[in-house]
Amino acid sequence: MAEGQNSNEHSVSVAMQDSGGPYDFHLSRHLLRLGERHDIALRRDLFRYYHSDAQSAIAAGHDTRAALLAFGCDATHGYERTHIDSLAALSRLLTAYILSPPVFASDAKPRETSLERFNKQLEHPVHMESCTHVPPVDEVLDSSNNSDKD
Repeated sequence: MAEGQNSNEHSVSVAMQDSGGPYDFHLSRHLLRLGERHDIALRRDLFRYYHSDAQSAIAAGHDTRAALLAFGCDATHGYERTHIDSLAALSRLLTAYILSPPVFASDAKPRETSLERFNKQLEHPVHMESCTHVPPVDEVLDSSNNSDKD
């Protein structure tokens, strides 16, 4: 594990915040409680030098709850190493979350306004047409052979 991290290779990490700021307090607390209730090895951690896609979505204005779970690993973005215990803890916590009720009852109710424009498939003419001309492969290969002869 990286120096200064609270993570370890035998547990799942619940990130409380990353470089983009804190994650949803209620959702993170729900995950921590599920872990405690089901005797899942977990750790709270801060990822000061990490930025998640969830934080980017929130910064872009999406109204969503976000939390971050991570397995304990060494050397990310290249040659990652982890212990099976951490992956098992992560899968158990995800299973507990999927089978649990929403954090707030209102989260279970879809917002009609946010789904209105997705109620039907767009017709073909509405889709953007690509104006990029891609020549056939044979044409590209033939022209390269002709240039070798010159």
